Amino acid sequence: MTAEQWEAYCEKLEAALASENDGLRQGALRMIIQYGHYMEFGRLAVFDAVRLYRDHKDARIRRMATVALLKMNDSWAFDFLERSIAFEKNTAVKYTILAVLASRPSDAPSEARSSTF
Repeated sequence: MTAEQWEAYCEKLEAALASENDGLRQGALRMIIQYGHYMEFGRLAVFDAVRLYRDHKDARIRRMATVALLKMNDSWAFDFLERSIAFEKNTAVKYTILAVLASRPSDAPSEARSSTF
């Protein structure tokens, strides 16, 4: 795909994450996990993924959101996950967070690059 096509695809995924439709959000998480390394996500999309991690009642969706945050490669999200470990009650989600933090790239973007309000 061309850069323009990836950008358009990323915009659609960001809109799907912001949707109220749970199936649409799950599909977006799957696509971000699979293709996220080809795209650059805005801060609002990162917030939507963090909101899914933080608020969703299904631990499997929370784990998917955590892995999607890894693929979004956002330093604010990594910082949020680091701070949330101490408060996480679900063991599977906690281990997923630890794996994501261990797998994050050493060249994670700076705060200035990822703030695209």
